[in-house]
Amino acid sequence: MQTVNVWLAGFYAGRRNNPVVDTQALNKNGNKLSRFCESHREMPLLEAVEANTK
Repeated sequence: MQTVNVWLAGFYAGRRNNPVVDTQALNKNGNKLSRFCESHREMPLLEAVEANTK
């Protein structure tokens, strides 16, 4: 899961043209996303990310 969280953080940082990844936010958001995915197993990952960041 940590590898996926790092990839997602880099992916979204790139979309924002921000080359810096905030490692504290990475851990916090990764834990939040993991909990969200546990309760929404049928949802595709990128949709879960979008739903979780709103």
